[in-house]
Amino acid sequence: MDGVRGHILNYVSESFSLIGPSVHRPGLFRTLWLCLRESRPVVQMIFLGRFTAGALLARLPGGAHAAGVAAGAVAWFAAVFVVYLFNGLQDLPEDIANGSTRPLAHGDLPVQSAWLVAGGAGALALGLSALHPRLLCWTVPMLALGWAYSAGPFWAKRRSWSAALTTFGLGACTYGAGAAATGAEPSRRLFLFAVALSLWIALVGSVTKDLTDTRGDAVAGRRTLAVTKGRRAALAVAAGGAVGTACFLVATAVMADRSLLAPAVPLVVGAGTLVTLLIRPAAQPRTPYRTFMLSQYAAHAAVLVTVVLIR
Repeated sequence: MDGVRGHILNYVSESFSLIGPSVHRPGLFRTLWLCLRESRPVVQMIFLGRFTAGALLARLPGGAHAAGVAAGAVAWFAAVFVVYLFNGLQDLPEDIANGSTRPLAHGDLPVQSAWLVAGGAGALALGLSALHPRLLCWTVPMLALGWAYSAGPFWAKRRSWSAALTTFGLGACTYGAGAAATGAEPSRRLFLFAVALSLWIALVGSVTKDLTDTRGDAVAGRRTLAVTKGRRAALAVAAGGAVGTACFLVATAVMADRSLLAPAVPLVVGAGTLVTLLIRPAAQPRTPYRTFMLSQYAAHAAVLVTVVLIR
C-alpha cells in the first residue's frame, strides 16, 4: 500500500508542476480528443439525451427556435464536459491506484493542458448560456455542483450519500436546462420523468459506479458504501434504489400520465437485472454499472419515440 501511495504522490507532484517543459505535449486536436476521452463520451451522450428529453417533455411554445435550442445544447455539452474533465483532474490518485486507462491517469494527457481546456470550455458554457438568461440559471448551479462533487470543501464524491445528492442535482439541472433552452414552461410530465431519472442516477448510478474502484477509493480516503460496507452491501442498496425508482415511475405513469409507461419499462428491466445480480453475481464486475447505463439510455430513447408518435 505504501508503494501505491508513493507512486501516486510522485505522479501527482510531477503532473501538477507548472515549471519546466513537458516531456510529452500532444498537439491541439489530440489534446482536445484526449480531454473528450477523459470526460467520458458515453456519459456526455446520456447528458445530451437528458437535455433533449427536457426539451421534448416541456410545453413547447409556438415560437421556439431551433438555433436557440442548438446553442443551448452546445452550452450544456460544454458545461458537462467541464464537470467531468474537472472530475478526472481531481480523481488522479484514485484512478492511478485503480489502474485506470483514462488519458490523465495513463500519462497521455498533461494536467496543464487539461486545465486550460477545462477553463476554455467553462467560458464557452457560460458565454453561450448568457445569451439565454433562463439557461444561465441552470448552468451556474450545474458547474457549482460539479465542483462540489469533485473538490473541496465539500468533496461530495467521498461519501455515497453526498454523491447521491449531488448527482441528483446534476441530473435535475440537465432536464431543466433542456426545457429552458426552448423557452418552454415546465410540464407535469417533464417533472415526473426528471424526478424519476434523477433518482435513478442518485440511487443506482452513484452506487454502482464505485463497485469496481474500492482499492483506489480507499487509498484516497473515500468512505463510499462499497469501501465501508463491501461490494455486496452496496449492490443491495443500488438494487433497492432501482426497484423503488422503477415503482415510482410506473405508479406516477398509471396515475398521472400514461405516456411515461414506455420509459418506465427499461427501468423495471434494469431493476430486475440488478436484483438478479445480487442473487447470482456476474463474472464481469462492471455489469451492475452497465445495467444502470443501458437502462437510462433505453428510457430516454423511449421518450423520444413516444413524443414522435404522439405528435
